[in-house]
Amino acid sequence: MSNTSGAFLRDGYTIVRGALDGELCRSYAEQIIAEYQSLVSSGWQFSGSGALSGHLNIRQGEPGCRLYRALRDAGIEELVATLAGEGPQLMQAVGNLNLPGSCAQDFHMDGGFERPILIANVCLVPTGTDNGATELVPGSHRQHLSYWRFARDGWRERAMAVETQPGDVLIRLSTLWHRGTPNRSARARPMAAFGYAPRALAEPAGPCTDLDGPLRIFANKYYGRMRKMKEFVAARLPLVDEVLRQGRSLVSERQLHAGRDA
Repeated sequence: MSNTSGAFLRDGYTIVRGALDGELCRSYAEQIIAEYQSLVSSGWQFSGSGALSGHLNIRQGEPGCRLYRALRDAGIEELVATLAGEGPQLMQAVGNLNLPGSCAQDFHMDGGFERPILIANVCLVPTGTDNGATELVPGSHRQHLSYWRFARDGWRERAMAVETQPGDVLIRLSTLWHRGTPNRSARARPMAAFGYAPRALAEPAGPCTDLDGPLRIFANKYYGRMRKMKEFVAARLPLVDEVLRQGRSLVSERQLHAGRDA
């Protein structure tokens, strides 16, 4: 376990191969895909964007309870507690759906650097570079990087795609930079995720409610009045999107330093 903890602190992630029953994971994947197909058949228009970029979010609802019980029975929560150095609280039971023809996401962290959580990503279907494997940037969690510094210092060149099989569990820090990659296959690629927060951060928000109610699929990332335009630029004009994102990041960093120096 000490070797696992040391590698986790160094790289920001660890993988437990074959932790859960593969058939259970495949069955849950079919539920997610069936829900997506049902929404499309009923005329769902992806309110909030997501269809163009090809990345949607999932709230697991009651269908995710069986997967969560399997996760606990497999000792994953105990491993998360060991890696965290304390007993964290479940905060999220979510996931994502990577659609055929999706574009590459921007590299990003999940949340702020000052409030890290641990995320257990559960592989539901065979996942590789053909259907949108997640790219991780080992070690990128160890310093507070703006996007401008992330790009300037060559972190993206250190990215590696993680190939997994149903039942594999990837445990990573939310502060580890990563991105979803294009799904070049003909079938949607679902993945489940369980987020654990240190109790000092979790208690004000209360217990997780994501395992209540129905499974829900909804928009990813692009919000606000300009969401359609933001998604169009990211999906169809990636070089423009990159310049804009680095520019915003540089301006924000300079404003932050100016405020500190004032």
